[in-house]
Amino acid sequence: MDILSITKRQPLNPDDVLWLNGEELIINSIKGTGTSSIVYEATLDGRKIILKELYPNGLGIFRGKDNSLIIPKGKENEFQSYKEGLNRAYQTQLSFHNNHKIRNLTVEPQKLYKHNNTLYVVMHLANGTSYDLIEPESMLSILEVGKSLSEAIQSYHEKGYLNLDIKPGNIFIFPETNQLVQLFDFNTVCTKEEASQGKFSYSDGYAAPEVKAAKKGGGKLSEVGEQADIYSIGAVIFEKIMGRIPKVADQRTGKRWKLETNPYLKDSVPQLQKGITDLFRKTLAIDKKDRYFSAKELISDLKKLIKLAGIEVFLKNQRISPCTPRDIYISRKDILTKISKALNEKHILYLHAIGGSGKSETAREYAEQYAGKYDFIQSVFYSGSLKKTISNLDFVGLKDEDRFAHTDEDIDRLYNYKYGLLGNTSVYGTNTLLIIDNYNPTSEEVIHNQEIISRLKELHINILFTTRVKPTDISECFDLENMFPEELKALFFGMNPKNKDDFDRIALVEEIIKLSYNHTMTVKLVAMQSAEYMKPLEEYRNVLQEKGLNSGFASEIINEKDGRLVIEDSVYNHIRALFKLNELNTKQKYIMVNACLLPLSGLEAATFSQYIDLAHFKESSGSDLLDTDIKKLINSGWIEYADTNEKRFTAETKITLHPLICDIVKNELKPELTEDKCRKFYASFLDLIQDWGNKKFINLSEYMILKKCVYLLFSKIHLFFADNIVETINYIVSTNTQFSVHGYSIVCENRLIRYFGIINDLTIDSNIKIIEAEAFYGCKYLISVEMPDSVRYIGSGAFGACTSLKHIEISDNINIIETSLFCGCSALIDIKIPTNVTTIKKAAFLGCSSLTKISSLENISVIEDLAFCGCSSLKMIILNDKLNHLGNWAFCGCESLNQIEIPHLIKSIGENTFYGCTSLKSVNIPDNILE
Repeated sequence: MDILSITKRQPLNPDDVLWLNGEELIINSIKGTGTSSIVYEATLDGRKIILKELYPNGLGIFRGKDNSLIIPKGKENEFQSYKEGLNRAYQTQLSFHNNHKIRNLTVEPQKLYKHNNTLYVVMHLANGTSYDLIEPESMLSILEVGKSLSEAIQSYHEKGYLNLDIKPGNIFIFPETNQLVQLFDFNTVCTKEEASQGKFSYSDGYAAPEVKAAKKGGGKLSEVGEQADIYSIGAVIFEKIMGRIPKVADQRTGKRWKLETNPYLKDSVPQLQKGITDLFRKTLAIDKKDRYFSAKELISDLKKLIKLAGIEVFLKNQRISPCTPRDIYISRKDILTKISKALNEKHILYLHAIGGSGKSETAREYAEQYAGKYDFIQSVFYSGSLKKTISNLDFVGLKDEDRFAHTDEDIDRLYNYKYGLLGNTSVYGTNTLLIIDNYNPTSEEVIHNQEIISRLKELHINILFTTRVKPTDISECFDLENMFPEELKALFFGMNPKNKDDFDRIALVEEIIKLSYNHTMTVKLVAMQSAEYMKPLEEYRNVLQEKGLNSGFASEIINEKDGRLVIEDSVYNHIRALFKLNELNTKQKYIMVNACLLPLSGLEAATFSQYIDLAHFKESSGSDLLDTDIKKLINSGWIEYADTNEKRFTAETKITLHPLICDIVKNELKPELTEDKCRKFYASFLDLIQDWGNKKFINLSEYMILKKCVYLLFSKIHLFFADNIVETINYIVSTNTQFSVHGYSIVCENRLIRYFGIINDLTIDSNIKIIEAEAFYGCKYLISVEMPDSVRYIGSGAFGACTSLKHIEISDNINIIETSLFCGCSALIDIKIPTNVTTIKKAAFLGCSSLTKISSLENISVIEDLAFCGCSSLKMIILNDKLNHLGNWAFCGCESLNQIEIPHLIKSIGENTFYGCTSLKSVNIPDNILE
């Protein structure tokens, strides 16, 4: 309610006393004012109530010394009309409260009094807060209140009434729920007939245009109807979202608002932003014919928007554009139209061409040109399996543990989770574009991916693959045509404008284009390298004539040779011949070898330089952050921009390697763990993991940035070294004195350990005192462990699920074998229990199916539940006289166990201790143990 308008009237003061039919009423405070009344909070016979005093604005009424109202001459009839209107509203409200459907939607009137030459209505004090005093917590709460308000108004309309004065100050919100509101200013309620006679009031900022026009005489009263209330509901919702009341400009047809930056909507699904735009247009339209026809229609849309507002996890929408600078990029709009048509028909499309033909750039241009068609666009790089690729999709609102998958368990879990999210057809359909870039599976991967492909086809989203490999379903394949010679000529001179008007040079470029069979990457590299290294074009022309592409390049070849296309070999060979890696200096080779490990999505140049310790390279050049050799490699085409249209090289520039260049570097420079090749990169990489695992980062933003970098590097390292990743990491850990097992393997977060694992024999550092819980959990390559006497404690599950672990020597200083310590170690053959151990905790050796021998049990006093359950190879066990408790199912499933002696002093044996011990003839239970 508008308290400022009280200044034109004289309200009652706090502590003023009214005697209403002998009942004492004390004014506590002013709640607000409407056009016809002033509202107070008061106390009546000890209970708090709401008091409405009829005191119309604009009639010149003033208050006498006895608090009675004095009506100016000539205004008596108008004041009498107000009194009659309040009487009607009071009777209407009573009838509402006799109707169970709407009695809870309005404030309850308790009594009508005549006093002080006016009327007073005593009403129940609602246990809530007027909506004008509430700052909504979320978009969901705004929409829930809007729906509740609309349902209340629908009930009015069904009874034949209009409200016409809907505003936040007249809406009470209950503290427990947004599912029910209570309308306060009941004397604005009128019938359609009364509205046609002008017997209604309104609040200017929330009233429909036809209401204001009719009341002021500039419009027809017959135009005032249900759509006027719908406008006011929209105005209330609008104010809460936008922070202001609607203006005339907001009533225009086709009006748009910047909802993507609105605090309530910036982190919401795009459909909600579009839905709110439609809601505003269909409630605030200046012409009532463009509004919702009924409150029922409005409620239906609000329910849909509420569902959308409740979605906290949704696919991240990326802004994608070609990486080639715009001033030299050659658009392929004719091809984009064909891609769009094909996707409309199939929903899945393979953009197929040989390496270096511009597939990725074409896909990115499609995403940019058709961005208006999609609510969600995301580009991801194929990561060895489609299941893993889908499991690593980026969603807004994900928990940290749901962002990236590294273990097989993570991949399965996150694939099912994210696939399930994409299956929500109310959110994802043809409005969603997923680009899976560089999809070049091996023959084996193709087989494994078939099931995932079939499931992806069940979704309604559009998926665009860029691939060098022909799909099995040719109808889903779009063969990307080479660029035309004129286009490639424009691209060449855009990158290398030297003598671009010289006829001889133009002819030479045309010849190079023809010899390369219009191969995009070849033309780009010739242009860039001839400019950077100042080499004559004739040299490149001659190489193409002698060692360039053979005739097979011009024809379609689909035979497979060792999992690769023959045509790919041709491209590889001619690029290798044209662009000689051996001409790079030592430092540039070092950079290129390490750049093989850059993610395809790119990494900032400064971060990359720090990772490989480039500032301390023996041939360093440039500053710590910007190295001139990196810039030269970019200018010559060896390294490329990952996701930027910037023309200048900066510390934030994201860089990567084209997959084809990566293959050439990998085969020609042969990355290996030596000081002059990859080792510094790995050292920096593990140093980062070490600091992360030990939580050395105090600054949270720094921590999050580095954490993101680690995750980005995981997939490419794994992809680059394939099955050798574990051996690679293990080599660095074991040969570099900077990295102790303590720093890398014991304190680090479990997911890192499970991802890398440790292989073969492991000797734990002699400085280690504590091995934390699950430190080596899931290290499936770990075969044997030698533990120093310095270790005092081993946490629960520390070696759980180490499925290759056969031998381990436990420190003699351990006194408890913790819960699940060796659970799932199915290869473990024998174990010697340290003499200090007195307790074997729950499930300590659960599932150790190869365990045949357990020695040194002489000091064991407690064996807890499931301790040796499933040790199916265990034949004999000798328990000592100190044992006083055997837990439930302790030897369950030990089917080879044929001999066991139970100490006669044992105090308790649990249930089903020897269940499934089929080779055990009999068990002597001491007399003191009850059955």
